[in-house]
Amino acid sequence: MTNLGSEEVLNLEALKEHYDALGSYLHMPTLKQLSSGKGHNLTRLRNRWEKIATTIDAALASPIYNVTLGNFATTPCARCGKTIRKRIPHGKDKIEAKCFECGAGYEIHDTGPDSVEWKPIQQEIPCPAPDCEERVWIWLDEAEIGRGWNCRACGSRITVAKCVTWSEPEDGKTA
Repeated sequence: MTNLGSEEVLNLEALKEHYDALGSYLHMPTLKQLSSGKGHNLTRLRNRWEKIATTIDAALASPIYNVTLGNFATTPCARCGKTIRKRIPHGKDKIEAKCFECGAGYEIHDTGPDSVEWKPIQQEIPCPAPDCEERVWIWLDEAEIGRGWNCRACGSRITVAKCVTWSEPEDGKTA
């Protein structure tokens, strides 16, 4: 292993600190402040700007930058073909991922050293037509009420719907 140096980062915490410190200098002093001699302290302002310049210089002179270490898995999306990239946290057996392009969902399962399996989050739907044995897999994010498709085998129209069904009580008595 070779030490490449350390990364000096100008992070949000440092930016907020400097922003807050400079905030009062963005406004003119009030008449009351000016008459009492409590205007802007230009020496403090100069010191703050020198501190900011030093911080920025250190970040720009850093020998390494924008480093992201981690385990990543990639796969082409089964729905749109775009590449999906997901960080795999250490010790997790199953995580979920989504395609940024089309929103297709996946479960990623750890299958051993340096190996994962991507499983589309889909539901198998049988054709409800009598005597048709066709089955189709739909993405769970596409299972919206009113959405539908034609069965490839029998041509029937299949529509996703919310429904309530009724059946006879098992004992034959009604309530």
